[in-house]
Amino acid sequence: MQLWFSSRLISGLALAAFSIMATPPGLKNIDPAEMDQSIKPGDDFYRYANGGWLRANAARVGSSTYDTRVMLMERTRQQVRDLIQNAASAPAPKGSVRQKVGDYFASFLDSASIETKGLSPLGHELDRIGAILDKRSLSAYLGTTLNSEVEGLTANADHVFGIWINQGFADADHNLPHLWQGGLGMPARDDYLDLSPKKVELRNQYREHIRSILQLIGSPDPAEKAAQILSLEIRIAQAFAPDLDAADVFKQNNPWKRSDFVAKAPGLDWEAYFQSAGLSEQEDFIVWQPSAVIGISTLVRDERLEVWKDYLQFHLVDHYAMVLPKSIAAEHFRFYQAILSGQQETPDRGQEAIGPAVEVHADVVGLLGEEAAAEIGRGRRPPGSGQRQLQDRASVGLAGQGGDVVLIRALDVDPARDHPLHLLRER
Repeated sequence: MQLWFSSRLISGLALAAFSIMATPPGLKNIDPAEMDQSIKPGDDFYRYANGGWLRANAARVGSSTYDTRVMLMERTRQQVRDLIQNAASAPAPKGSVRQKVGDYFASFLDSASIETKGLSPLGHELDRIGAILDKRSLSAYLGTTLNSEVEGLTANADHVFGIWINQGFADADHNLPHLWQGGLGMPARDDYLDLSPKKVELRNQYREHIRSILQLIGSPDPAEKAAQILSLEIRIAQAFAPDLDAADVFKQNNPWKRSDFVAKAPGLDWEAYFQSAGLSEQEDFIVWQPSAVIGISTLVRDERLEVWKDYLQFHLVDHYAMVLPKSIAAEHFRFYQAILSGQQETPDRGQEAIGPAVEVHADVVGLLGEEAAAEIGRGRRPPGSGQRQLQDRASVGLAGQGGDVVLIRALDVDPARDHPLHLLRER
C-alpha cells in the first residue's frame, strides 16, 4: 500500500518554507524574459505572455505537467531539505529539536543498518497479525490500525477505515470522529472495477506486485495468496462509495450512534474494534460512506481468517517499504512509481527522506524554519524560542491530546537503537 502524504506534510512544508522566505525587494508582476514579444498578442496571447518561460522550462521526467506551482513546491522542498540536512550535519545538544530531526534523517539514510535489520523492526506487528485467531481478535487488530492519517477530501484511508476529527456537519460547536472508507492498495475504486483492458492489465500488475512482496518476505504460496488478496480488495472496492458520492456533502453527512454500527453493519465485532481504537466511550460518529462500513464489516464476517491475515501482512510490509531492505523498496518503487506514476528514475535517497521526515516532524521542521529566520534577521522570534515552544507542546501532548502524543513518541530518537520505521507513525 502506498504511503500517501497527508495534508499534515503539505502544511509542514509550507510552514517551514514560509518561515525562511524573505519578501523580495521590488516585486514585479511582469518579467519580459518570460514573454515572447516576437509574437503579436492578437495572434497568440498565451505564447506572447509565456513563450519565454515555455522555452526555458520543461516537464520533469515522469511528470506530465510543469508549472509555477510545481516550481514553488520544488523550491520549498529544497529549503526544507537544507533545514533538515543542516540539522543532521551540525552538532546539536542532546534532546534539542535539531538533534531529533537530524537523527531521524540520518537513520533514514543508513541503508546498511536497514539492510542488516531486515524485517525485524516489523516483528512485533507481524506477530500480532499471526496471533489473530477469530473474528473478535481480527476486529480488535483492525481497531488498532484506525488513525488520523486521512483528512477529509484528500484521499481514502491507507488502512481499513480512517478517522478524521472535525466539526459536525450540523454542529459547529463540537468535534466528532468522521469515519472514512479505506483498505485499498491502488489509488482509485475504478482501478478494481473498471473492465477496460488497461485496468484489467493494471490489476494483473498489482497481483504480481503482491506476489513479489509476499515472496520477498518468505510467505509460502505467494501466487495463490496474491490472487486471494486481490479478490478481497476487489470486494472492498465494490463496497466503496463512488467518487461522485464522496464529493457530495449531503451524502457524507451520516450521523451514527455507536450502537448503530452493530445494527446497521453486522459482521465486525464493533465492541472489540472500538475498544482497540480507543473509542469505546465515544457515542457519536459521522460515517462518510455507509456502504463501505457495511460492506467491509460483512467481509470480516464472511471472508476466511487466513485471507485477512495474509492481506494485513502484505499491507504492513508494503506500507513501510521505503524503510525496509532494498529488494522490498525496489519492488514497491516498481509498482507505485514506475507503473502507476510513470517515474523511471529511482529518487535520491536524501530527497526521498524529506517527505517522511516532515510527515513525522511537521511542527518541528516548522520550528527549525522559524529559528533559521530569526538567525538571519528575517523573523521576530529569538533563537531557541522554537525549542521552548516544542517543550510546551510536549507537555500538552503528554496531557492526553492524541495527535501530539504521536509526535512526541516519534521524537524519542536514539540513533544507536532506532530504525526509521520505529520513528514513523506505527500505523
